[in-house]
Amino acid sequence: MTTVFTPLYSSIDYTSIPEDQLDALHSSPKLHLFNNIVCPFGHRALWTAAEVNAPFQVIEVSLKDKPASYKEKFNRYGTVPYLLDNGFAVYESAIVAQYLDTKFNDGNLHRAKDPQAASLAQLAAAKLEIRPFYVALRTGDDAAKAELKAVLTEIETIYRDHAKAFRAQGPYLLGAELSSAEINL
Repeated sequence: MTTVFTPLYSSIDYTSIPEDQLDALHSSPKLHLFNNIVCPFGHRALWTAAEVNAPFQVIEVSLKDKPASYKEKFNRYGTVPYLLDNGFAVYESAIVAQYLDTKFNDGNLHRAKDPQAASLAQLAAAKLEIRPFYVALRTGDDAAKAELKAVLTEIETIYRDHAKAFRAQGPYLLGAELSSAEINL
C-alpha cells in the first residue's frame, strides 16, 4: 500500500508567478513564506509554521538559480527563509520561527512565559554553528572534524548538564514538549 503525502500548506514556484502578482504580494493579507525545501534553515521556519498552524503559502525560491527579482523586490539579502506578512518583512530563519510562534502560538515554542527555559533554548541555538558541518562534509579533513566535534560536544553539554532538570520531565531539551530548541537545532 502506497502512502500519499499531502502537505499542510500550498506551495508555488517563485518563477511561475507573473510580475504583477509578485508586486501584489506586498499588499496581500496572506502570509507568504519564501523558502526552499532543501535549505536546513528553511526547515526551521516551515516546521514552526506547521507546528503553530499558521495559515501560510510557501513560495519556493531556487537556491541554485535565484531570480534577480527576488532580491530586488523582496529579500535584499537574497536568503531563505523570508516571511512576508501583510507587507511586513521578516528575515532570518530563527527570527521567522519566533515571529510565527509569537503570532500564532503565544510564543509557547520559544517558552515566552518561562525565561529560564527560553534562555536554554536560545543558548542551544546560539552555540550551534553551521559552518563546521559544511566544512567537515566538504573537506573531511581532521581539523574540520575536530571543530565539528567541539560544536557537537558543546550542544551535548547544554543538553546533558544545563537542561538536566527539564530533561527529567520528558525526552526534549525542555521536558515533555517540543520547543524552539529542537526546531532551531
